[in-house]
Amino acid sequence: MKVSRSGYYDWLDRPLSTRAIKHKKILALIRETHRKHPMWGVDPIWAEVKESIPCSRGTVHKLMKEHGIKSKRKGKWKATTNSNHNLPVAPNLLNQEFDVSTPNAVWVGDYPDEKVIPTYNRYARKSNQYKQNYRNNFLSFALIRIAS
Repeated sequence: MKVSRSGYYDWLDRPLSTRAIKHKKILALIRETHRKHPMWGVDPIWAEVKESIPCSRGTVHKLMKEHGIKSKRKGKWKATTNSNHNLPVAPNLLNQEFDVSTPNAVWVGDYPDEKVIPTYNRYARKSNQYKQNYRNNFLSFALIRIAS
């Protein structure tokens, strides 16, 4: 670099600019906010910072990027169903024949990991939700209609 010796030493002794001082204050607030709320990204941190120091979103983003401050993301969703087991599997009683001629003969439902089971009465062609009970590790339905 073509810099004079006197210019270099003059630069070393020069005080920080007002922008650099402001950026130091903003960075301190960013670090404090990130320590309290590590899941927060640029926008929530910027909202917190600009309450005390007026600044742009770009300034907060640039400072976070320069100093490696990133929000901690949730881990990727992973299926936890274990199909490798010797437990009994419910028989397929319908054999894919869903046409029904008598009422309440066939009920179709799915039970996700929730306490409410959406069901569908094939004869009446209407949806219901029923509570699910666990007794002796078997799934049983309490046919109590949930008010909707």
